[in-house]
Amino acid sequence: MSKLQMLNEFRALFMKHTVVTRNHLTPELALRLITSASPLWSSPAENSPFVDPYWAFYWPGGQAVARMNADLNKIVNIQTSTNNYIGTKCEQFDTILIGDMFYDEEFGQYLFNWLSEMTRHRKTILIGDPGRHGLTDARRRQMALLATYQLTNETRRENHGFSQTTVWRLKE
Repeated sequence: MSKLQMLNEFRALFMKHTVVTRNHLTPELALRLITSASPLWSSPAENSPFVDPYWAFYWPGGQAVARMNADLNKIVNIQTSTNNYIGTKCEQFDTILIGDMFYDEEFGQYLFNWLSEMTRHRKTILIGDPGRHGLTDARRRQMALLATYQLTNETRRENHGFSQTTVWRLKE
């Protein structure tokens, strides 16, 4: 199968299994996501055509940093990127936004070490997180709480009862 055929097949599956929603903390963004209104929401994992569909969810921490960024910068049109910058020097950026990345202790340690290195290079690090276990007390002591956002009812249901999410700034 050619790359074009694979892309077209993925696009068709993506359109079939996601829905357009604005029911999140950044309603100015119409996003195609897997939500409770999507067929995959209540399907067993083995019925998913996607190996790892975590990309199809707008996690609470990501919503929080996007909301704060949009509000502070008066942004109406939010730009996104699919590039993986983790582990790089990020020389072209002054600020790094991270959302819902502390879901795993091993990855959380790697990520926190990299983010700490970025603060030594004068980067502002903003971390959105609803209270996941990987954002430990020890890590939070190295951060300053900037904001707390109440999640929409739909986001609460989709995220196992998280009712709020926070934005932290990593201290230098």
